[in-house]
Amino acid sequence: IDSLLKDTLGINNVTDCWNTDKFNKVQAIKHLNEILDSRHKIAHTGKTSKELNYESNYEDMNFIFELATLLQKSVDEYLVS
Repeated sequence: IDSLLKDTLGINNVTDCWNTDKFNKVQAIKHLNEILDSRHKIAHTGKTSKELNYESNYEDMNFIFELATLLQKSVDEYLVS
């Protein structure tokens, strides 16, 4: 994400916006990678070692939405400045 937005818009370290009261950038990246790894395993093998249920899926969805919202805000602020 950092490389993509640096190359396309010139924004450096855009994921720094993921440092919040709830989690820091390192934790956010780790959790996002876990979600993506699970999705990859399901898509390509039909199974994952992560226990899936409605509650965990909903929490992951909210987490991704929160990261996306923070990222969008950061990009918007960069573009208007």
